Amino acid sequence: AFAGHADVAGLLSELGGGALLMAVDEAGWSALHFAAEKGHSGVVAILTEAGGEELIALQGHAKWNALHAAAANGHVDTVQHLIDVGGVDQVSVKTEKGKRPLDLAMEYRKDAVVSRLAPLTSASPVVGSKGHMTDFPSPSGRSVRSRPTSPEALSPLGVKSPPRSPRRRATSPRMHSAMAKAEKPNPSMVAGKIPSGKALTKKEALAIAKEVHLINPSTFDSGLETRTGKFQQTPLMLAAEQGRDDDVQVLLIGGADAKAAASDGCTPIMFAAKGGCLPALKRLVDHAGADAAKAVSSRGWTALHYAAFAGHADVAGLLSELGGGALLMAVDEAGWSALHFAAEKGHSGVVAILTEAGGEELIALQGHAKWNALHAAAANGHVDTVQHLIDVGGVDQVSVKTEKGKRPLDLAMEYRKDAVVSRLAPLTSASPVVGSKGHMTDFPSPSGRSVRSRPTSPEALSPLGVKSPPRSPRRRATSPRMHSAMAKAEKPNPSMVAGKIPSGKALTKKEALAIAKEVHLINPSTFDSGLETRTGKFQQTPLMLAAEQGRDDDVQVLLIGGADAKAAASDGCTPIMFAAKGGCLPALKRLVDHAGADAAKAVSSRGWTALHYAAFAGHAD
Repeated sequence: AFAGHADVAGLLSELGGGALLMAVDEAGWSALHFAAEKGHSGVVAILTEAGGEELIALQGHAKWNALHAAAANGHVDTVQHLIDVGGVDQVSVKTEKGKRPLDLAMEYRKDAVVSRLAPLTSASPVVGSKGHMTDFPSPSGRSVRSRPTSPEALSPLGVKSPPRSPRRRATSPRMHSAMAKAEKPNPSMVAGKIPSGKALTKKEALAIAKEVHLINPSTFDSGLETRTGKFQQTPLMLAAEQGRDDDVQVLLIGGADAKAAASDGCTPIMFAAKGGCLPALKRLVDHAGADAAKAVSSRGWTALHYAAFAGHADVAGLLSELGGGALLMAVDEAGWSALHFAAEKGHSGVVAILTEAGGEELIALQGHAKWNALHAAAANGHVDTVQHLIDVGGVDQVSVKTEKGKRPLDLAMEYRKDAVVSRLAPLTSASPVVGSKGHMTDFPSPSGRSVRSRPTSPEALSPLGVKSPPRSPRRRATSPRMHSAMAKAEKPNPSMVAGKIPSGKALTKKEALAIAKEVHLINPSTFDSGLETRTGKFQQTPLMLAAEQGRDDDVQVLLIGGADAKAAASDGCTPIMFAAKGGCLPALKRLVDHAGADAAKAVSSRGWTALHYAAFAGHAD
């Protein structure tokens, strides 16, 4: 239900009936919870039509229902639909900590939802002592403290990101500013309060900040150093991250510390770099001094790392001027520079600025496992970035190898980045680095984890290996929804058996296996059929990979060849679940016909059914 596969969700809800609709995962969330959280209106409509009021009223962990999830994430149409179907009484349902949908919408500043719910909801928000809303849990069970507030006004000191579904984790520095990148910057809270043509005094600035709840007015001290959230951010850090330059100005005049650090070592300048607010960044640098721009977080990231990763070219330009060569060549704890991250993400504007300032020396810089920027760009399929790095760094860069002997072309072939392969192949001599039995040798991602590539020969590539591009050192894919990152990030891979299936003739098992081996759909060098060969972190079979990537013809050939449609990956996911993730309705129907309708009710090790995956992905059909 997460990606919005409404067609797939519709079929599964018909096959599974009420038991599948009401099935919850280990954190107590149904498929409807995930569809509502993501605002997949098509999926929500299908699930509520099938499950009715009973499903809408279902409360998961911490007693969150679908309406709580939709309201907290700002999905107005979904909120209205749930009320229309489930009844207006739903607006009064409280979570374990006494939060109604309106209270959550206010906490997360979802103004459109607040406007829709306020006329339907009686009484005031749940407010504790000292003007703070009480603690409330996210669906994951972690308690989250809201921002200091009163029923009349909300302060920006609290939680900024919407509640995450149970297993979504935000542990990396780049996720620190999820909301800053997901939404437009919040409007300044002091707009209209700063007198024109007059310099504010410290006392006046503090008065304005407290008046608009930019800082907590109930504290005995100034409130400037009040810390909130997982990373213990100050009001100045929040304002900088959200691009509220006027608020930054008032807080600095009021005496806020521009060099203070959050619990992970991030400074206000780093937060401004994450959010991409150039005026706020300039103001902070003027106040704290240019040397403050060279500070390093506990993970080894500088402000330039954050700006490069987020793609803020103007911010990266200013920081590279301020920091000079030392900042350009600075690497994090995994040995990656800002250029590595910009190349990995394909931020061509940032790459151009950094390479102009750092030149060949920066392009040649090899981080952990000896990956340079060209390796990162090639593995992620960024053709323009690859060409620019070669133009500036020289054609010799195409021959540079990683610790495991991989050139940029080898990585592009591994990850099936055809456009990059076409660009690099004429520039690269010799064949790809191939080990025994037709397998490319193991190679590390930048994180240092060894990743086994798919069985292959220099002439043909098999789909049995790694599908997702290499992650930067601290990006983690631990949740079931991340299991199919590439299936959602790119269009489904074209069928590998296209043109090989004779028309008007039913394939025999022997013919199907012969075709599968001919096109390297399965490994031709194995002594057995190769149908049960397992690869990747989750130990997927060729059938699982084909189902996830939406290659229906390949699914057909593998099933005729004898592939097990009920087999499970290491996390309990079946081929039907992978088809639901990828949103391929023909492949899903084919697998259900082969395995039986009961196979659609299987549950993964995390408690997810195929309907959970379809609802999370938004596959309504």
